[in-house]
Amino acid sequence: MVATGEATALLRTETTPPIRVFGTESIRETFDDLCLQQAVNSRLAPGVTDLVLNPDAHCGYGAPVGCVMVSPTHVYPGPVGVDIKCSMSLLQLDLPAEAIEDRKVRRALISAICQRTPTGAGKGQRSVTKARHVNRTLGKQLVTEGASDDVCRALGIPTSWAYRCEDSHHVGHDDTPLALENRLETILGHRHMSNFSDKMQQLGSYGGGNHFGECEVVEVGDDDRARDVAQTFGLIDGNVAFLSHCGSRGFGHNLASGQFRTLQDKFDRWGIPLPAGDRQLVYAPLGSDEANDYLDDMALGANF
Repeated sequence: MVATGEATALLRTETTPPIRVFGTESIRETFDDLCLQQAVNSRLAPGVTDLVLNPDAHCGYGAPVGCVMVSPTHVYPGPVGVDIKCSMSLLQLDLPAEAIEDRKVRRALISAICQRTPTGAGKGQRSVTKARHVNRTLGKQLVTEGASDDVCRALGIPTSWAYRCEDSHHVGHDDTPLALENRLETILGHRHMSNFSDKMQQLGSYGGGNHFGECEVVEVGDDDRARDVAQTFGLIDGNVAFLSHCGSRGFGHNLASGQFRTLQDKFDRWGIPLPAGDRQLVYAPLGSDEANDYLDDMALGANF
């Protein structure tokens, strides 16, 4: 790896343009050999035109977690892995920091959140006393519609919240919700989705690993740029906010695992060589039935 700046570097391959790396030297030193090898393997895979390693890069499913893998002609399940749409959101409250200075108040807030939010691997609404209940019918609606007005109302969520999200709902590979409805009906007949109803019970929960939720106090920097950014996102200096990091839970794991198995079976039947011999670097040509199914599955997981 060759440094090109204070927080940039290039990782060279034998036959393609180099991989761009973002991160200071101390961050880049945390990338272990397997992570770097996965990056090279992914860059050399069919149809891949660019690969970027971000500061959070670490070993993943064939491709490193924390990479951007660009291919205009193929879809690869590896970079997304099993935690579809794993992302963060910040809920700004109109509560000033002074309101939670008392330790008893903070403890009461934590208790209230824990009574409503299941946490831990496999945990669903049955694990807490005041969780929202999601039955099979509502589950089918929310994975195909995302945070639609009807779904929000059924869950007791203000519909206006969805309009503050960048992507509160996703459609199918052909830009229609019907594609998702058809795909869902198909996969509900598959063995790996036989526990669909149970997985819907995990909506609004945190799993293990890097999932978390935390309350924090917003501090806006004393300069015009910081104030402009804060105004754009509705951030209020000195007020409490809730930061959440979560993904698609057990439903997403089922979807991705099913995709890996399906594509691996295709490679075995067709005798296609695996990139770098890695079974987790399977792919499908864009526009194929396999690629369309994968894109629909990702949209279902993202909606969840």
